[in-house]
Amino acid sequence: MTTHLLNLLIALYSLDLTRDEILGLLFVWVAAIQYVSGTKNTDQTSNDKAKSKRKRGREK
Repeated sequence: MTTHLLNLLIALYSLDLTRDEILGLLFVWVAAIQYVSGTKNTDQTSNDKAKSKRKRGREK
C-alpha cells in the first residue's frame, strides 16, 4: 500500500501540478477508496442479515 501511495505521489509531482491540485486529487482518491470499501462492508452486512433470517426461519 505504501509503495502504491509513493508511486502515486511521484506520478502527481511529475504532472507539474500545484500543491493544492495534488492534495485535491489525493482527497478524491482516498474518498473513492473509502466509498468502495464502505459499499463492500454494507453488502457483507446485508448478506449476514439475510443469513441470520434464514437460520431463524429454519429453527422455528
